[in-house]
Amino acid sequence: MKIFLLHLTAAAFILGLSNNLEVFAQRYSITPSKEVTGVWSDDMEQLEISVHFLNTTDEDFNTNWTLGQTTLPDIWQPSMCDNQICLDFVQLFGKVKTMKIAKKTAPEYMQGLLKLAVKPKNETGEVMSGTGFVKVMIHDVMSANVIDTIIFTANVGVTSVDEQQNSVEISPNPAGDFLTVKYPYASGSIAIISALGMVEFEAQLDGGYSYINLGGIPQGAHFLQITDADGVKTIHKFIKH
Repeated sequence: MKIFLLHLTAAAFILGLSNNLEVFAQRYSITPSKEVTGVWSDDMEQLEISVHFLNTTDEDFNTNWTLGQTTLPDIWQPSMCDNQICLDFVQLFGKVKTMKIAKKTAPEYMQGLLKLAVKPKNETGEVMSGTGFVKVMIHDVMSANVIDTIIFTANVGVTSVDEQQNSVEISPNPAGDFLTVKYPYASGSIAIISALGMVEFEAQLDGGYSYINLGGIPQGAHFLQITDADGVKTIHKFIKH
């Protein structure tokens, strides 16, 4: 009987918690949607992608948010803003930020906002093409329970995400003194770029693969940029041990 009562109490607690989270999430709406995509154009200095949280109640309230999984290239210097602060990803990872969502009669700028910003230009002004996403988790302010997940996707000069991901092979990754790169392009160029945007290696594509000596490349994260004959660039991250 005691075991049965414990199970019943636990079930009631979980059901109540679930209902509370559902009610909390229903206190706002997200516009335009929980999955948003931004596409780079040449007249931009940075690509910005935003979602708004519109309060459906007559009271102000707070919610928490944290960064989750991301595939955005570090070289893009990604940052995330809410309606109070803007911080780069290095400052945000592992941190919980609190966002105030003003009551529904307040101006929209006082309600909730999350904005992804990326700067894909390197120090010479060249645009570093690629694509990636970041997930942002919205939490119940009273607990760590996730209420919503927002997915931001950034596309900079990539016409086919599937082609970019599947047509180029890099091995090994992490790499030691040598890196082998296979690609389907007959002509074009290949470059290795540091996390600060400096070109560390550059050569022409040759015969469907390149065998690159990494002896002069320092340890850490680097970006392999391939430019095909049409000028379309793709970026792939690798680690040098």
